[in-house]
Amino acid sequence: MHLVLRQYRRDVFAALKPDLEIHYAGQIMPDPDHNFLYHGGMSTLLGQEPHLVSGNRQDNKYFAEMYDFTFDVSQDLESDRETREHWSMHPYRCLLRHALTIFERVGGRDLQRRVHQYLKQETIRYHWLYANANKRNFLQMDHGRRGFWSLLVDPQRTGSQRPGQEKKSFDRVVERGDGLPSHTWGGPRFTRGSPPELPKYLSWSARRWEQALRLNMV
Repeated sequence: MHLVLRQYRRDVFAALKPDLEIHYAGQIMPDPDHNFLYHGGMSTLLGQEPHLVSGNRQDNKYFAEMYDFTFDVSQDLESDRETREHWSMHPYRCLLRHALTIFERVGGRDLQRRVHQYLKQETIRYHWLYANANKRNFLQMDHGRRGFWSLLVDPQRTGSQRPGQEKKSFDRVVERGDGLPSHTWGGPRFTRGSPPELPKYLSWSARRWEQALRLNMV
């Protein structure tokens, strides 16, 4: 599942390419595998603060809706294409669909559900900004800029792009009864600091994997 999250990060980076090519004209582009899906990381990547969307004018009004729209997949490809016209076959979605199919074949629907739940927990752990997707666009424009959903994970570490709103009460909590942590959609607010990096094994070479497997087989 961490491979899915890394690919999601790469797909967001690809969607930002037009902006990045202007900002980094003549310079070496950043590594898309480095985590930038949090306020500080995205600010560094873009050279300015990211545009954080509010839910009032969005197709998805709440963070939970946006999350499901982004990471739920249907085995009915036609239905998926109707719901996500131009990005249903983005690499991260193809990888996720393939992985869930394998887990279902190995352990049935119950294992598939548990793995999908694990993905949700890990997504929230590693990413605090999410592409503002709608039916037509994976990363849609909002007020002339590409928009992102902000996730608040700690009331003591909350900053805001609107002065005075840092301590605004958490009024849109993700309470779903499905094992997800209780996180909050931030609107113009964001979490200060940075989430952990994805596990280092994602960047291991084939030789490093062989060495690790030998050690575990002894």
